[in-house]
Amino acid sequence: MINVPRLREACRSAPVDRDYWPAGTLRTVTRLDGRSLEAALASVRSLYEVPDDDLVGEVLIPAMMAATNVKVGSGFFSSESLAQLAPGLAAFVNASSQPLQLLISPEISVADREAIDRGLRDPGEVVRQTVNRIIEDAAVSVSALVTHTLDCLAYLVATDRLELRFVLMRRGMYHKKIWLFDGDIGWCAVHGSSNATIPGLLVNGEQMTVDRPWMDGPSVRERVLDLVGRWQRQWDNESPHSLTVSAPQGLRFAGPRDPAASPPTLDDFWAAWEADYDAGIEPPLPPNLRSAPHRLAIPRGMEWRTGLFAHQGRAVDAVLAAGGRGVFEIATGGGKTKAALIAATQLQNQHAGPVLVVILVPSDPLLQQWVAEVALFNVVAVQPSALRRAPRGARLEEVLAALSAGGRRTEVIVATNRLFTQDSAIQNLLDNLPAHVHAILIGDEMHNLGAAGFIRNPPLRFDSRIGLSATPVRQYDPDGTDRLFDYFGPPVFESASRTPLRATA
Repeated sequence: MINVPRLREACRSAPVDRDYWPAGTLRTVTRLDGRSLEAALASVRSLYEVPDDDLVGEVLIPAMMAATNVKVGSGFFSSESLAQLAPGLAAFVNASSQPLQLLISPEISVADREAIDRGLRDPGEVVRQTVNRIIEDAAVSVSALVTHTLDCLAYLVATDRLELRFVLMRRGMYHKKIWLFDGDIGWCAVHGSSNATIPGLLVNGEQMTVDRPWMDGPSVRERVLDLVGRWQRQWDNESPHSLTVSAPQGLRFAGPRDPAASPPTLDDFWAAWEADYDAGIEPPLPPNLRSAPHRLAIPRGMEWRTGLFAHQGRAVDAVLAAGGRGVFEIATGGGKTKAALIAATQLQNQHAGPVLVVILVPSDPLLQQWVAEVALFNVVAVQPSALRRAPRGARLEEVLAALSAGGRRTEVIVATNRLFTQDSAIQNLLDNLPAHVHAILIGDEMHNLGAAGFIRNPPLRFDSRIGLSATPVRQYDPDGTDRLFDYFGPPVFESASRTPLRATA
């Protein structure tokens, strides 16, 4: 598997070790080496049952030897399966410019986890050691391959001949079993119940279907293309119910699982990612993702607990101590916008599920300022005011659907006071918001909300409410002021300038 031309020759001539190789495997390898995918699978059946049928020798190895591209999805994986596939894998590695791409759950053995980690951590040393151990061994044999499966796994990872990604589901575990082969005549699929493990390929009672579109007709062609598309979307992180992470990121969660414990989920990954981010570690994003999850994140390097803006930290602490409700009475230029978004981020991080943040502003210029500030906190805000009635309703339905799905997701809506009090689509979203969604309201220039349109029927669905104003007391309207404080809570922090004058809890 390492010195590929030499290994292939060894596989052709080596005696069969019947403890590991299905009868006829090497004979099949010799006969089909170098032929097309169509020829390699010309005589196979459409249905294979393990252990009665030779799925490995008759289907997987010949297909791999003839393929130019191989994609595999397997709920469980073990390096021992590489020994079963060695002739086909060696031929594929030698002939194709593409790596074998493997999607698996984090359910792998400790030994395999360490082998993958070894290949990623120090690829040069892995190659050197493997050369000494296998290539320079004068007696390369099938049995030697079995002995060195962990070395082979580490080597394939180190040399980028095996590209492995882990799949974390929103709930449950990744459990697919599919082999996809591309060759001279297009894609074919082998799919069913067999994992890429020794029990799955040789021992368990399994069943696998072989789909060859060039022989089996239009309906099979459609199914195979669908399988390839779905596999690729999962690889590219386009599935709404899962997160695909690179091997280095997935190893954090990989290993045998306590049967009583739940499998690691995508929320677990993002919680760990956010912890690293907060610690200043600069964690990489999963493959093909250009931004962190749809969650608020305090911008790197933002000063809010020390220096000129230390009062922002005091304001945040005050509203958190007050249960997420209260008014920031901060002068213009004192940073109340950032203080409110930091507080919303902290409230979000206290909640394991989805979060909705609604920001109300009195004017369009303020709306655009808020949209820009929210973008700095990692979320693109929804602007209902910029949409006509029909597309506005459709966009808010998308927001509701995303929040209803659960998970660690935050949606931010920035709207004018006028639209909020008059638009039925916004009210419909709040009326149908699931109980597990934590809802946060930020009212900028909140003294304007004392007008009858808002305060006569204030939205009670919001769990946390933060009011912002340099002058929260409504002039000549003590009743409106009292009702606003009843709704948002009393002032929890007051600052007449960038230096805090008074803070109350």
